[in-house]
This record gives sequence, structure tokens and C-alpha cells, in this order.
Amino acid sequence: MITKRFNGLAIQPESRKILFLVLTSWLLLSLSQTVHFYFYFEQSLWNSVRWSFRDWLVWFAIFAVIYMFFRKQKLLRQFSAKSLVVVALIAIGSGVLQTLLIVSIDFIAGTASRPFWQDFAHFYSKRWLQYLFIFIIFWLLMLNHFFLKSTSRDESVKAAGSNDKLKINDGKKTYWVNTDEIYSIESAGNYLCYHTRQGQLISRGALKTVFSELAPRGFLRVSRSHIVNRSFITSSKRLTRSKVELVLNNGSTIPIGSTYWQAIKKQLIL
Repeated sequence: MITKRFNGLAIQPESRKILFLVLTSWLLLSLSQTVHFYFYFEQSLWNSVRWSFRDWLVWFAIFAVIYMFFRKQKLLRQFSAKSLVVVALIAIGSGVLQTLLIVSIDFIAGTASRPFWQDFAHFYSKRWLQYLFIFIIFWLLMLNHFFLKSTSRDESVKAAGSNDKLKINDGKKTYWVNTDEIYSIESAGNYLCYHTRQGQLISRGALKTVFSELAPRGFLRVSRSHIVNRSFITSSKRLTRSKVELVLNNGSTIPIGSTYWQAIKKQLIL
């Protein structure tokens, strides 16, 4: 089991990782094409940079729209000749749209070197590598989307037959943890820290939601930020007249919130 530090910066949302990958890919592809234009075609550095970053920015914008529109299409998430043809047509159509957009940008900016349709034909004839890129990546993302959905369904089936386990996703991996191995759960903002026999796991979530699932399994809400597995409670310790702590058999102590004290006192007969 992975051990993690519990702090507000321990986990980045999945969307940030995706955004980072997209921006990194755009930057690397643009730089690669810049080098190609500058050395192979002997273009000026300014034109090489401008054309490359413009081309791939338009590509990624088109790609994002297409992916959001088609990602739920079942046909595109299958290995078949029909899906291959459909994705190929999407890639070719995207190439036409991308070429129209960049030629239009040149005309609007006043940097076009040929009549509109001559420019279009010139650029379109040189896009085969980019068509191949969007063709392969688009299909791989469709298949990956299908794989993730299938995995999610498998996990749901697994959860249905495992009432003694709790599903915890740390942002990178999903764990099924036996509830009798969880000492306590601590909340800090939008994050939850699960203290288990194997270490700590951190995930995003609300303590209230987790408690509604764990209450029937012997867990107690002892404060606004703590849930405790009552089977691990060994004793209580009064620090002041209004402050009491629970001692767990792993040596940790959990403070009881003042508004929870009367209810906990009755349940544990303190």
C-alpha cells in the first residue's frame, strides 16, 4: 500500500494532469516542427515559430472539440474495419477544417502569400503527417475511454460483492480496503486521509459521505473532522474539563468534538 503525506497539496486533480499533458504535447510538437521548418525548408526563425505554434494550436483545439463530441460513440471504441473507416474520415475532415482555419488566419492577419484556394491546396497537400497523428491519437483515446469504462464496471461488480471493503481512489489508482483495517479517517478541506494498517491513503471527498457508508460498519463520527473505527478504541483520556481524547490501539489519539461528546459518551459508555 502506498504511504502519502497528508496535506492540501498531496494530490492534483485529474483534469490538471490532462491539461499538463496536452500543453506539453502541443509545445513539443510545435518545437519539433519549428526545427523542421527552420533547417529543412530554410525558413526564417520567426516564420518557423509562428507557423508551427499556430498549426498545432488549431489542431489541438479541433481535436478537443471532436473528442468531447465523439467520446461516447460506441462504434469508435471497438476494433473493427467500420470503426477504422469512420475514424479515418474524421481525421481527413479535421485536416480540411484545420487547413481552412490556418489559411483564414493568414488572410485575416494579412500574411498570406498566395490566393486563398491556392494557399489551401498548398497547405493541405503537406498535412499527411498531422493527419496520421490525429488519426492514431484519436482512436487510441477512444479505445482508452472504453477501457476505463469497462474497468469501472468491473470494479462496481467487485464492490457489490465486497460489502466489507471501502473503495478509495488516490487520484492515480483505486484501492479496495478492508474496513477492519481502517483506524480512522481525517478530513482537511476537500481531502480525506485514511489511516490504515498499511499506512495512509489520501483522496478527495466529503467526510459526511464516507460516514454514511461506514456508520453501519462500526464507525463513529467523533468530531467535524474525524471518523473512528470503534473496534480499535482502547481507552479515553480527559485532558481538560471540556476536552476528551480517544486512544486507539495503534497509539494515535483522536479528540472528541464538544458537540459530539454526549452522543459518543452514551455509545461508548464513557
